[in-house]
Parts: sequence; structure tokens; C-alpha cells
Amino acid sequence: MYCYKLYLYLMFVALICFIPAVTANARTFNLMNGDQIEGMVQDYDMRSDRVTFKTASGRSTVKADDLDNDSYRYVREWDALRKFSNPDNFRITLYDPEKLNTWLKHIWLRNPGKAEPWKTHEISLTRIGHDLKMINETGHDLENIKIKYCLFYNQDRIDHFKEERVTETIVRPCIDEITIFPNEFTDRRTLKSIVLRDVEIMYSRTSGGGGWVEVKEYLEGDGVFLRSDFIGVIVRVEMEDSDGNIIMHEKKYPKDLSEDYAWIEPTENNTLWEDDNISEVTDTYKPPTPFEEMGGTEEDEEE
Repeated sequence: MYCYKLYLYLMFVALICFIPAVTANARTFNLMNGDQIEGMVQDYDMRSDRVTFKTASGRSTVKADDLDNDSYRYVREWDALRKFSNPDNFRITLYDPEKLNTWLKHIWLRNPGKAEPWKTHEISLTRIGHDLKMINETGHDLENIKIKYCLFYNQDRIDHFKEERVTETIVRPCIDEITIFPNEFTDRRTLKSIVLRDVEIMYSRTSGGGGWVEVKEYLEGDGVFLRSDFIGVIVRVEMEDSDGNIIMHEKKYPKDLSEDYAWIEPTENNTLWEDDNISEVTDTYKPPTPFEEMGGTEEDEEE
């Protein structure tokens, strides 16, 4: 008898806890015949097109096709997000980084008059990028997919105030948006990239009409080389429903990328990148002297 009373008490407590939980997350679903269901979606079977709602009084099952347009869309969206969260239904593959292009650029200093230009920097540039493959087997055309990613790399530069070479870690946040990702569709795309710069500083003493440049100690030996190294990438593929619920798949390269490399959320203010618009043509051409550029020749000088 005691056990029976305890059982009834526990059931009563569970019911008290259950009703507020359902009520707090409940929404109104409208049927085409004018009836309404107050509750939340518990399950949807795509093959039978039947949706199960959890309500304050228990469970209710109806044909999804009997719902009005807004309620039907909500149920499909709910199921799409659920299927998207399952890596068996939505899969992503992040490929190893590739060299997309390499080119050279020389920087020259031009003094006034007839002094020959002299080379100050030799720069070797390499564009690095990744491919990402996504496979949609959710049974739904997925909407509002966002591909967010952060690319990390090191770039040396000269700090002339400290008179030494320093290494900066640079993060490039990116975002690509897909309006519709059809069911049973595979999308392989090249993500946005970064440009690595290996620089050799060619400062040297000159004489004569070209003047001279003092060579600082910190610009001699290994100090003349400014290197750049790719570190890795974090990729997140997100889907958001109308209630603001977000499901995310994440991949890293390398897989053991240090937690020291922190995620930066892509925004309109940090996703514009100058290197997307630079010329990728080798340019080692030695420019003319200002004298030659103005049309002067040696014959003019003799006259």
C-alpha cells in the first residue's frame, strides 16, 4: 500500500513538472479545418508524413499535410534542423591546404635623375586555400546554411621601433552563405584563401649619384628574411531555424590545432580582405630612371 501511494505521489510530481515544461515551450499549430494544437513537435516521420506533438494532456498525432502553411513549414524546418544535426545525414569533409598560385614581386627604389633604380625587396607570394565538401542526405532542401571559417597564419615583419624582427599571428574570418542546399546534393567548393609572403630585404650600400643607405645590424644576416607560415583553419557549417536555434558542424585543420588559436566570429567589418584583389602576376621588371621616364636619352646629354 505504501509503495502504491509513493508511486501515485511520484507520478503527480512528474505531471506537475511536465505541464510547465510543455507550456513554456509550447506554440500554436493550426490545422486546415480550423482546429488548433498547443504543444511542441516531438517527432516527424517523413515517409508517413505524420507529426507527433507533445501537449499538456499527452501526445497528439496528425498528418502534416493537414496543417496550414505556416505550421507545416515550421514542422519541416524543425525536422530539417534535426536531420542536419546528424552527421550521418549531413557530412562535411575539409581537405588539406593547397597552393592555389605562386608569383614573385620585386620592389625598387628610384632616386631622382639618372641614378639607376636599385632593388630593395624580393617577395615570394603563395596563395593558400582549402576545399570543403558537404553532402546533404537529410531528405530536405536546407535553407540558410552559413559556412564560417577562420584562417590562421604567421607573418614576420620588421619593427623599426624595437629594431628587430617580430612575428604576428594573423586571423582571417570568412563567411559564405547558401540560400538553398538541395537534398541529395554534394557541394565541393574552394573556400576563401590567404596570401603568404616570404620577403628578402635587399638593402645595400650604394655610392655615386644614388647616394647611400645605412645598413642596420637588425637588417643583416638572418634578419633580412621575413617568413610566413600557414598555421591552420577552423570551419563551422551552421543552420538556423526561425526560432533562432542553431546547429553547427565543426572541422579543424590540423585536427589537433591548438586551443590557443581562438575563433573570431565573422562580421561585415572583419571579412573584407585586401589580398582578395591583389595582382597575381609575377613582376620583376626593373623600372626606368626618372630621367628616362621623362624621355631623356644619352644623346640628349651629349648635346
